[in-house]
Amino acid sequence: CRVRKIDPAGIIRTIVGTGTCAAAIPGRRGTESPISSRAVSVAKDGKTIFISTYAQVVKLDAAGIVSVVAGTGTAGAGGDGGAATQAELYAVGVTAPASDGSLYIADANGRRIRKVSPEGVIGTLALPEWVSALGEVGGLAVDADGKGLFLSVFWSWKVIYVPLDGVTAPTVFAGTGVQGSSGDGGAAT
Repeated sequence: CRVRKIDPAGIIRTIVGTGTCAAAIPGRRGTESPISSRAVSVAKDGKTIFISTYAQVVKLDAAGIVSVVAGTGTAGAGGDGGAATQAELYAVGVTAPASDGSLYIADANGRRIRKVSPEGVIGTLALPEWVSALGEVGGLAVDADGKGLFLSVFWSWKVIYVPLDGVTAPTVFAGTGVQGSSGDGGAAT
């Protein structure tokens, strides 16, 4: 029910949340708004923070003000092609901000990746069935040049690389599909 920040000197402070688990209140300062957080990510500017809740993604801007980025707060799967704030999300997991201002969202129970454009329009990435069938995305990152996503998938024991060009097929980046910690010094796959 709080998001806390540890500064370089090791000092911790609350930046979002009042201690009450509830929906965030847009327009309020972070410390004056409740929150029910599931995951946190930081934009490339190092100042904007995205917080996943059950059916929304909210943002804390550099001035410390809360706003909704995506989701109505009602669980569902609708809204592609429209305003992200009017879309339904379902069990939002991790988010990955991109350098172009886009935000990728792991829509966990839907086993989908949603993308919010810099203009605030939401869509769903077309993933091959074999990627969607692996399970819920537990980790999500945009590569350095913004041309692909890395997905870690719960219980698959793999990291998948998904090119964003819409043409190149996703590939296994790391892991064999078998739980373990062997392989140091060898190929990641």
